[in-house]
Amino acid sequence: MRAIALTSPKQAGMALLLVLWVVAGLSIFAASLGRTVRSEAAQATVARHLLEGRAYGEAAIYQALSQIQTTGKQLDRHAFLTTSWQEVPIEVEVVPWSGLVNIQGATASLWALVLENAAKLPKTQATQVAEKIIESRKYEESKGTKWESLEDLLQIPGVDYFVFQAIRPYLVAEGSSRQDVSSQAAPELLRMWLQKGGLESAHNASSGILRVTAKIPFESSGYVVVERDVLTRPSAMLGQTWKILAAEQFWRTNK
Repeated sequence: MRAIALTSPKQAGMALLLVLWVVAGLSIFAASLGRTVRSEAAQATVARHLLEGRAYGEAAIYQALSQIQTTGKQLDRHAFLTTSWQEVPIEVEVVPWSGLVNIQGATASLWALVLENAAKLPKTQATQVAEKIIESRKYEESKGTKWESLEDLLQIPGVDYFVFQAIRPYLVAEGSSRQDVSSQAAPELLRMWLQKGGLESAHNASSGILRVTAKIPFESSGYVVVERDVLTRPSAMLGQTWKILAAEQFWRTNK
C-alpha cells in the first residue's frame, strides 16, 4: 500500500518560508535590542560624564574667580586661567561681556559678520537674516519690550536650531544698548572676524560681568562644557564676592 503524504510540497515550502520569516524577524529584533542596549549604555555614560564634568568644571571656575578677585581689579580683556582640581589641570576661559555680541544693540553689519563666520551662512543670506533680526528687535522695542533671552532669536526666520547653536557662544542679552564689541575682550575667533570685517572697536568699560567657561575632556569620546555668566560686582550688603547670573553645562563629542 502506498503511504499517504501528510504534507504537500506546496505546504512544505510555505512552512519553510514561514520559518525563515520568523528567524529573520527574531534577528531584526535581536539587532534592534542590541542597538537599544548600546544606546542606553551610551546615554548613561554621557549622563555620568555630565555629572562628573560639572563638578570638576565648577571647581575650576570658582578657583579662577578667586584668582580674579584676589587682584582687586576688574578683568577687562579675554584671558585663559590655569587651575587644577584633584591634581587635574583645567584651563578656564574668561570673556568679559563687552567682548561678546549684545543682542539688544548689535548692528546689522555685526550680525551679518557672526552669521557668516560662525554659522557659515552665505554672505547674501547672512545679510538678509541680519536685517530680519534688526527688524524684529525694532518691533519689540516699539511695543516697549526687549528680548529676555538668547533663545528668543529662534523666533526669527532664518535662525534655526543649528544656526542658533553656532552663534550662541558669541552672544549675550546684556540689556543695554551697546552696539559694538571690544576687540581686546573678544574671544580669539570673534576678534579675528572683527579684524577681517573692519569692525574692530576701542575698549568698552567693563560691566563687571564675565562669561567663564571650563572644558572637561573624557578620553577620546568628548568633553563637558561648563559655562557660567558671573557678576563680579554683587551687593556688598549681602556679603557676596560674585553672583551667578546664568549656568549652562552640556556634552560635546570630538567629531
